[in-house]
Amino acid sequence: MFLKTTVLAAAAVPVWALGSFFAPSRGPASARLAITLETVHAAALTTPRFAGDAQDEPFFLLTEAGSGGALGSTPFPADAPVSIRLDQALGTRPLRSLALEVGESARIVISALEGPRASSADEAAVATAAATVLARPTGERGAALATALGPLTSRGAHLLGAAIIVVANEDGALYWRSLDCVANCSVLTAPSNAAVATNAGAPHQGVLELTGAGGTYHVNLLARRVP
Repeated sequence: MFLKTTVLAAAAVPVWALGSFFAPSRGPASARLAITLETVHAAALTTPRFAGDAQDEPFFLLTEAGSGGALGSTPFPADAPVSIRLDQALGTRPLRSLALEVGESARIVISALEGPRASSADEAAVATAAATVLARPTGERGAALATALGPLTSRGAHLLGAAIIVVANEDGALYWRSLDCVANCSVLTAPSNAAVATNAGAPHQGVLELTGAGGTYHVNLLARRVP
């Protein structure tokens, strides 16, 4: 089942409307990076909640922390539930756009959940709370995330999996520095170490396998440098 309610730590704003949310002001040396949710494929649905349950309702929570201390959070999608059936793939959706000055970096926690949604305010609060994951050693991040997501999982949402993206502007070139798992996750394709190309070039790709709640999801993320 596709992420019945995939949560990626963040505040309630549709993924396609994120735009420059919480992006630092752009100076002459700033560079903008667009991260896209290219595909989400449900290789196996999550454990059925009732007889005849043949689809998942995934959602993501995004939590972003910049090197300057700025924090942003966004739930996706924010307006209406998204459903997915076995072996179905959801198509391209813009996930995040951010501008980084030279020397700046950003870390984004992506949490995918499945199940009943909460209010926008509650999801935003949970996404913000997930920032605690970024301050923990690798071995403690899963437990910290479980605690942050408690207000949602206690209402029936299931964690499909979570990961952390790190991007940086180094001397004017943008790099996708890492893609690391937090919980219920494996990295199938790690991002390239080369500088991220513009729209004219091939985008950088990172592929995750999420295995929480009895499901198996493949999440394909792309990163491009944009004007």
